[in-house]
Amino acid sequence: MLKKLPIPNFTERLYGFTIPSAGKVYACDHDESFEIMLGEAPKIVVLEDNPYEFIGSFENALGAFGGKPIHQINGIRVSYSFDGSEDYVAVVVSLENSSETISFRTLSGDWFVATLSVCGRYLVLAEPYLFECYEFV
Repeated sequence: MLKKLPIPNFTERLYGFTIPSAGKVYACDHDESFEIMLGEAPKIVVLEDNPYEFIGSFENALGAFGGKPIHQINGIRVSYSFDGSEDYVAVVVSLENSSETISFRTLSGDWFVATLSVCGRYLVLAEPYLFECYEFV
């Protein structure tokens, strides 16, 4: 059901990211902004934008400052409970009569977000030190 995409490591500490749309995710850390192009061979481009202004310009931004992730779309449902004192989050992805659980390692108790993409094709799991993207197959 899910295939993990080989996203290259692009930051030491993620501050925020956008909900995937049109095969892209925008993200930032405290120093740089990034464009992440999803697909078989994901590609990362470093942008010249101020990271805080850049990520703040998106209505669909998630991360350290909150935001509203997509947990249900096109018959897919994502559920989890984040406890900052635990070292992982169990993310349950349900589709029709099947479900899959992803054990996502959390290295920071600051924040965690799981979101589906606008089109329902991708799932992003992220916390300050780890960013993973899955494609529904």
